[in-house]
This record gives sequence, C-alpha cells and structure tokens, in this order.
Amino acid sequence: MNLEFLGYKTLIIYDDYNVKEVFLKDINEVYEICKNLENPEENFEIQYQKKYKLDNEILLSEQKNFIIKNENVPKLYNSTQRDIKVGKNVIIINPSNLYECFLDDNVFVGPFCEIQKGVKIGKNTRIQSHTFICELVTIGKNCFIGHGVMFVNDLFSEGGPSGDSSKWRETIIEDNVSIGSNATILPVKICKNVVIGAGSVVTKDIVESGIYAGNPAKKLRDIK
Repeated sequence: MNLEFLGYKTLIIYDDYNVKEVFLKDINEVYEICKNLENPEENFEIQYQKKYKLDNEILLSEQKNFIIKNENVPKLYNSTQRDIKVGKNVIIINPSNLYECFLDDNVFVGPFCEIQKGVKIGKNTRIQSHTFICELVTIGKNCFIGHGVMFVNDLFSEGGPSGDSSKWRETIIEDNVSIGSNATILPVKICKNVVIGAGSVVTKDIVESGIYAGNPAKKLRDIK
C-alpha cells in the first residue's frame, strides 16, 4: 500500500455565505487568499479536509473548521452608559459614552460626549454636545460647558501620551463657571464665577472671578 498526501481541500465561507473552494498544498496559504477577498463581515470561516491518495483511491479526512479574523474590517463599539451614578432628573442624550462617573441632580449631557471614570459633575450643570471630559476632572454646581470643550489630564511631559495615570493631573472647576465652545482646559483649578471665552486655552489656575479669553486665556474684565 502506498499512501500519498496530496494537500487540503478547502472551503472559504465569507460575505453572507459566499463560498470559495481552493486546493492548497499548505493550509497556511489560506491566510493570503483571505486578504484578497472582499468581505464586509468580521470573520472568514475555513472548512478543510486532508486529501490522500491510497494506491488508485482518493481519501478525505474528517472535516475540520477554524476562523480567520478579517483584518480589513474595523472593530465597532457602540456608545454606552456603564456603571454611572446619577441624582434626580438627569438627562443624557445618546449617542454619548459615559462610564464610572457621577452626575448630580438636574445634570444635562448633550449628544456625542464622552465622560470618563471618576469624573464628578455638580447639580444643575449642563454639558453641551461633542465635549470630552477625561479622568480626574471635577465640575461644580450651576456650570455651563459649551459645545466641543476638551479637558486634558496629560501634559505629554515625556514627549507623548503617558499610560501611567500617576503622572496625570487633576482639574477642578468650581461653581457657576461657564466655558465657551471649543475651549481647551489643561489641568488647572478655576474658581467660582468665571466665564471662559469660546476657543480659549486655559493653561494656568484662575483664582479671581471674571471673564477670560485667548490662548493662553487671560482676564479681560470683571463680571458686571
């Protein structure tokens, strides 16, 4: 008896059960084939059997299956509200991504916001759309955070983002602070009764109430 291994009879199943049949000498060749197939799905299903020739008879082994992840399809994650604590009458407009944060009574969060873990937002504060509030931020009562405001906790002191949270710095926004759209707030403390103009960049602590604007933000005048 002469048993000869011929290769792999292989089926590639993809894109809503389209099937491509190939014969391979090496099963690992299937990875290169999948790279060239248009597939909107996350995975390719591979079914294969080893093919032998025994004298003049063709034999097939038991079918085996495995999955190849499609590298050309991005992983998609839905926005969510996870493990958040809220007071009374809180409103969150979806899609927004909030997790492990605290929103006190009557807080409003507009759409397309992200509020990260450990953030605390005081009563009656409104967060408008497209705002990003990172870890280590505390916002007081009766504040207004405009559209597209960005809070920062990492100053890239080592030349790039730090994965070490011990190197991040906190931001504290006290009560009755209004921050205009597209402002950027670096790790600072802002005292009560302050207005930050739209597009401003706050780089230092603000310890005196008033109206501030510019890059870096400077006091323009008192609040009347």
